Amino acid sequence: GAPGHAGVSPPALVPPPVQPVFDALARSWQRAAARRDITLRFHPSDVVARTNATLLEIVLGNLAGNAIKYTPRGGAVDFQCVQDAAGVRIEVADTGIGMDPDAVESYFCAFTQAEPASEGLGVGLWIVRQTAHALGAGIGVSSSLGRGTRVSVTLPA
Repeated sequence: GAPGHAGVSPPALVPPPVQPVFDALARSWQRAAARRDITLRFHPSDVVARTNATLLEIVLGNLAGNAIKYTPRGGAVDFQCVQDAAGVRIEVADTGIGMDPDAVESYFCAFTQAEPASEGLGVGLWIVRQTAHALGAGIGVSSSLGRGTRVSVTLPA
């Protein structure tokens, strides 16, 4: 018979531990954060999530890049993973410029940015949403101007 079939198969959702994804993100983003005098904190996690580690790294990497970009010098970005009844929730919290809570939804539409002079935020969040969708993950954002932003990625239980 013919091997396989045409089309894109959905990503394999195997239960990888979250910690190696955090470790990879730390390696990728530590230098960019240090250049801007921002502390990156990855809270250790022994949680195992039903997800695709590569896609999860893309989602969290985009969130890390945005957090670093929009957090003033001396700030911090925290990554933590919490397991509860709803599933596994990974939170990325920064002490950045924050967003108008009413405008959060529009940030997820492609090509919308917090600062029109800088590029990237809109496309990054659009990629985050599309990739999270492929993982069956939910994205939640809570933010207030001047007080920072917390993005949570909830993976299916």
